[in-house]
Amino acid sequence: MKLKKLTKNFTYVNSHITEKTFPTQEIRGELKVFHFDREITSKEIIEEMKKEGYEPANIYELIEYSKNEWNKRDYVVALGSPWLYPGIGRLVSYIYDDNFYRSSLDLDKFAGDWCEDYRFLAVRKKSKSIEDDLIQVRDELIQIRDFLIHVNKDLSDLSKKL
Repeated sequence: MKLKKLTKNFTYVNSHITEKTFPTQEIRGELKVFHFDREITSKEIIEEMKKEGYEPANIYELIEYSKNEWNKRDYVVALGSPWLYPGIGRLVSYIYDDNFYRSSLDLDKFAGDWCEDYRFLAVRKKSKSIEDDLIQVRDELIQIRDFLIHVNKDLSDLSKKL
């Protein structure tokens, strides 16, 4: 879906938030908001997320989160899709409401410290690769086959007795 259409519910959208600067990314799954209640760097945040099996959300996940789950009070940051702004550095997206019922999607620097008021959106990491999933399906199919062979043998033995 087009980024412009996805952001229509925001009163303000930073003019640098375009499909060119933030190409379409998938919504990957279960979201969680992290709050550290202290000053913290982006690197430290990502390390803390990883400890719990999460990784930073991207801008599309942040927009999706804003539709139904956001309380419109918290500043919520998505560290997972930084954009390199020439001469400035990496910028990441965040949402906030300015207390006048104007919700905003804006950009801030990835580098430096985040104050204790910010929250950080994360998505649960996928623990397996497609190959791992295929191996698991194969193993389950083998178990089903072995079970059916056993049932067939039991039915065959039963029919011989009758």
